[in-house]
Amino acid sequence: MTQRESKTFASNLATFVRLRMAEVPRSALVVRCTGDGSMLGAVFGNDRYLANHLAKKEVGLVREHLKEAGLEEIGFGLSHDGQSWALLIRTDFEGLQTATAKALRTEMYRAYLEDLVWAAWRSACGATAEEAQWPLGLVRPGKRRRG
Repeated sequence: MTQRESKTFASNLATFVRLRMAEVPRSALVVRCTGDGSMLGAVFGNDRYLANHLAKKEVGLVREHLKEAGLEEIGFGLSHDGQSWALLIRTDFEGLQTATAKALRTEMYRAYLEDLVWAAWRSACGATAEEAQWPLGLVRPGKRRRG
């Protein structure tokens, strides 16, 4: 997916979220691309992005923590009215052999992204790091932590 396609997809996802999921303040999704079967992570917010400085701070914190976790942002977009936003994240599920392992990893990844976006919101609203409840670092398949 090119940079332009990623930005367009993120804007379309933000518009979808605005129209179909307006009651969800923020969350995360894993989206399967029909063209090649790959998957993308996405976090989104319905928090008046253009008018709300806290929403912009939230997105900045999400980006910062994605970078710290070694995850790559591939696109960001706003809904047609600037109320909702979506940020796309590259996924890497290589090395998983079974459908069960892939399904489990997908759900764990989605849950991690959801915890991340909620912690970013709480932090943007003034919560301490402990109160924000930042998720633990993401452990990617095939990567072992040394301790």
